[in-house]
Amino acid sequence: MWLEVKPNSRALVLVSSGSDTATACAQVEAIAEKVEPLLPKN
Repeated sequence: MWLEVKPNSRALVLVSSGSDTATACAQVEAIAEKVEPLLPKN
């Protein structure tokens, strides 16, 4: 995967899963924790 980050970049993380809501939310939170440091600090 390749991702370009510009000064006004945002990230939207969606998960489609056969699991329950709590598990899907946990998966999204884990991904968001890894992506957030890569985003601009504005």
